[in-house]
Amino acid sequence: MKSFKDELKELLGTNPVVEVESRSCEGCGEKVIVMEANIFAGPRKGEKIQREVGCKCFELAEARQALVNHKKFLTGDRYE
Repeated sequence: MKSFKDELKELLGTNPVVEVESRSCEGCGEKVIVMEANIFAGPRKGEKIQREVGCKCFELAEARQALVNHKKFLTGDRYE
């Protein structure tokens, strides 16, 4: 299985992915690596994004936010 860093390098080509920091997660204690890359296309082209890799807390928080956004979309509260 490829690492997140290797997959991003393959996808982005010459766009570098940089490891910003390494720490332990405050929630579960797992080792977390913070990666940074430039957005290479779209309206946010050129902006830097950061992604935490190594524990599930970040993915769980994103999933919860996606559910909230979906519920707002379904109820018509799209533009709050």
